[in-house]
Parts: sequence; C-alpha cells; structure tokens
Amino acid sequence: MNNSTGYNQKYALPAGWRWVRLEEVCEINPRRPKGFTRSPDALTTFIPMSAVDEKTGTIAKPEVVPYSKVAKGYTYFEEGDV
Repeated sequence: MNNSTGYNQKYALPAGWRWVRLEEVCEINPRRPKGFTRSPDALTTFIPMSAVDEKTGTIAKPEVVPYSKVAKGYTYFEEGDV
C-alpha cells in the first residue's frame, strides 16, 4: 500500500486513522525552552537508563543530582513528556 506520505505501509489502519510522519504529531529531541536557566547547584531529577524497567518502561529509581552533573550529555525532558 502506498499513499500521499510516500511510505509503503505494511498494515491497514482502523477506520478514521491515517498514516503520518512522526514529526507531524510530535517533537523529537526538543531543545530546552528558550530562556531556560537553572542554577548549576539546583537539585534535578535524573533518570538513568538503568532506572527504567526494560519490560514495562516504568521508572524504578530516579536520582536527584545537582543540575551541573546532567546539564550536558543527556536528553532534556519535562513532566508529561513521553
């Protein structure tokens, strides 16, 4: 099956659904909000991959660390993000 997205779809969708490109419905790896500032010493919740259950995706052991430890090299996300 092909449609206007140009993708070869492997599955039929339920009635009322349509194929879209992922970037049409969400923002992938967004940057920090414009004007975002945080003190290097501010305590920040950090979720290492080891804290995420590989089967259920639940977060078992978030860590609280100074922002300076996680400001670079990790993906920024906020409460409510997927």
